[in-house]
Amino acid sequence: MEYRLGNLIECIKGYAFKSKDFRSKGIPIVKVSNLNQGLIKNNNWVYLDVNMYDNFNKYQLKEDDVVISTVGSWKNNPNSVVGKCCIIHKENEGNLLNQNAVIVRSNTECLSQKYLGYILNSLKFQSYIEGCAQGSASQASITLKDIRNYMVDIPDINIQNKTTKILNSLDKKIELNNKINNNLLEIANELLKKDFKEAYDIEVLSNVIRFVKGKKPNKISKFKQENYEKYLTIACLNSQELNYADKDKMLIADNDLLMVMDGASSGDVYYSDYGIVGSTLARVDITNNQYISEFIYFALKHYKNLVHSKNTGSAIPHTDKVFVGTLEVPKINIEQQERYKTLLTKIQKNDQENEILKKLRDTLLPKLINGEIDLDKIEI
Repeated sequence: MEYRLGNLIECIKGYAFKSKDFRSKGIPIVKVSNLNQGLIKNNNWVYLDVNMYDNFNKYQLKEDDVVISTVGSWKNNPNSVVGKCCIIHKENEGNLLNQNAVIVRSNTECLSQKYLGYILNSLKFQSYIEGCAQGSASQASITLKDIRNYMVDIPDINIQNKTTKILNSLDKKIELNNKINNNLLEIANELLKKDFKEAYDIEVLSNVIRFVKGKKPNKISKFKQENYEKYLTIACLNSQELNYADKDKMLIADNDLLMVMDGASSGDVYYSDYGIVGSTLARVDITNNQYISEFIYFALKHYKNLVHSKNTGSAIPHTDKVFVGTLEVPKINIEQQERYKTLLTKIQKNDQENEILKKLRDTLLPKLINGEIDLDKIEI
């Protein structure tokens, strides 16, 4: 049966916390920049003093809450995307929601909160929200009315529970891979600290790397065509968008190190597959044969927050290439650097598995929601 979503949910807008109330510790405040592809990024937190917590109970997050960003840019900036939809896990229960986002909760027994989360993460709802967004590319917005006006078919609660159980099994594997990758990053970081202490000397990055800036193609397509290759943008590297572009006279990356040079995420680093380097990115070429790119990747990840703090530009931040060149890396032999290559290979393998699992989940999701799969015949 089809319902107007507003008849099944309640929406709670986040609170406009003032920067003067932010502390270095206390109760985490979830900002739009903490929202990431269905999950909360537990980094770059700001906090509220615990003594003020009772004044803001209304904005407290609960497990399985759905949070949607209502203000932001389009997909070119993964830190601030309008319509971004995240599910709250137990580890973020009790955190407080900042402005420019809304909590969405089921207020009826006929709609499971977990099922609601999958509805709001579906491509169909995301396409609907994208169509509702008003404003410029850098400052778009949606309203609570937009969310409430969405029409959705709601099956029997038993079908909802079976659907969420199937999809949740895929999500748990994705989550496990992400946790493994976070642990591998920590191992690499600790290994780097150890190598700094034990290295016989250091080298500055200006003697190790050079930046080759990408550019915007003249021809971009949603579909693969002759002489077109994957267009590597921030949204593409974050698995949010896939486009193709004419590779003629364009900068190509082939399993290369990339750094974001323009925008809010300037200084972030990625390892690419084969494709055309977009204008907000630069390929980081290794110019010193005493170093391998996998080692430099983890070194730049290690310096990420410091690089962000030195970004230039007010309206649009830019990576300070000169500053990056002053950063130091330990001089260690190639055999020692190979340890970092092993770690990165494991991370990439988990990422690749996650991409397969996400595609499977996203393929199953509309079929399950639309009733194309007969769950009565599936034993769970």
